[in-house]
Amino acid sequence: MLRVGVTGHRPDDLAHADAVALRARIREVLERLGAEAITVAEADAGVEFGADPPELRLISPLAEGADRIVAQEALDAGYSVHAPLPFPREVLRRELAWTARVALHGGRDVAGDAALIEGGGTVSGDRLES
Repeated sequence: MLRVGVTGHRPDDLAHADAVALRARIREVLERLGAEAITVAEADAGVEFGADPPELRLISPLAEGADRIVAQEALDAGYSVHAPLPFPREVLRRELAWTARVALHGGRDVAGDAALIEGGGTVSGDRLES
């Protein structure tokens, strides 16, 4: 398994970035990492690695901005996306209005496509508590 972690700039800090070039570079890096993981696994198949190709996994908190851009590119490149979250998914959706902001990410709900690792915090009624 290859795990790639990412965290990055918020949308306001990316306002002047070339979105097409940024996405292309992200995809290039993810594809190169994936290809290298496969090469290493094939070279050591049956010794240190199993015969199956390695799972490619992106770990990201899915914050708005760079985190979600990379998550979308990772999904498109065949990675699974895992998001460690401090609270259960439905509480975060209510609190952060994720579904209202899907349009920022090309209409794709990357949070809906991710395997969310829920935990932390407590929930009181409909509100998060620290």
